[in-house]
Amino acid sequence: MKILGIFLICIYSVCGQDTYKGLVVDKVTKQPIPFVNIGVQGKRTGTVSDEKGLFYLYLDETKIQSTDIVQFSSLGYQTIEMSVSNARYILREHSKIEMRSENIILNEAVVSSTLLVPIIKPVGYRSTDNNNYGYWKDNKALGGELATRIEVNNQKRKLSSLEFEILENLSDSLLLRVNVYDIGDNDGGPNQNLNKSNKNILYTLKKHEVIVKIDLEPYNILVNSSFYISLELVKRYNNKPVGLVLAAADKNDEHIKRANNKPIGLGMTIPEKSKGTYRRYASQGKWIKVSNINMAFYLETKQLVSKDKAKKIEDKQKKDREKRRIVSGFTIFKGEVIPNVNIYNSRTKETSFSDVNGKFQIHAKKNDVLFFTRQGYNKVSLKIGKERALNVLMQL
Repeated sequence: MKILGIFLICIYSVCGQDTYKGLVVDKVTKQPIPFVNIGVQGKRTGTVSDEKGLFYLYLDETKIQSTDIVQFSSLGYQTIEMSVSNARYILREHSKIEMRSENIILNEAVVSSTLLVPIIKPVGYRSTDNNNYGYWKDNKALGGELATRIEVNNQKRKLSSLEFEILENLSDSLLLRVNVYDIGDNDGGPNQNLNKSNKNILYTLKKHEVIVKIDLEPYNILVNSSFYISLELVKRYNNKPVGLVLAAADKNDEHIKRANNKPIGLGMTIPEKSKGTYRRYASQGKWIKVSNINMAFYLETKQLVSKDKAKKIEDKQKKDREKRRIVSGFTIFKGEVIPNVNIYNSRTKETSFSDVNGKFQIHAKKNDVLFFTRQGYNKVSLKIGKERALNVLMQL
């Protein structure tokens, strides 16, 4: 197996004098603000407030300076910055941070004399094996993120959904947050958050989930060019060490080559302008390029085109579907049919599900590899031969 070494959240020693308990509230309503990112800028120390706005921040004198900056940031609120020395005083004396809400910035409306209609445009990456992966391990610093650059053309589109694959999850439940960032001038990694809805994109990951698909429609996120999308660890629901492993893409963007086809570790030098994966260890930490290999983050987007163009695209897609061979069958476990099994073709990226009777169908030709996944079952992969009908035996 090729281990990317993409992500490892460091464990910090906790001493009583370095541990500060605090509460983040709205300055006007005095209501607690959940899931605020709190940390020292550019350092590996940070956390996230819980559902009640409570947080514990570890400020180790051996790792940070009194002049370093502690930052509090949250969607819909003005960012607060203060020196470490001021943060120590405020948290010791008052234990309360008040954040002021900011004006809501609505995404611009598109005005056109031509009727525009949305068409689905998939972007991103998928995995066809388990050779590459990224992971969170032994978490103490909440707010750590893995981010991958998504390449799109310079046309406005709306993000509809995000899909990724879980290879292993040792925790019973974890709370994840999806973040979407634009690209800075020199592309030093994720820059400004593009989620202007003032609503956090949260997902509670249950144990044994395999394929996760998150609806992004309610957040009305529009992008005009390439962007970064990340997953952030926000909360764990038990005291067990975190061991979350996500699939990474089995190959890079066609214009990028792996360094000698070797696993890429944290200590290797990465070309500054190459695409790939960034990570930061904790809230407000520094983004660091760790690999040219992308995380297997796969998105559906909606792009607005003229009605005539949409009709041409739909007609072409229909003809393509009619030309493609359909493989069908049943998903079965111990003689019983299994519904809601996710099936996807690694070549075409088409996804399907088995129905209430366990029956499925999907376009596939000879030598295509199909993957069958369902929560609580092992992933099954099948290479298609000449057959058009097949039954798939699932295993726990």
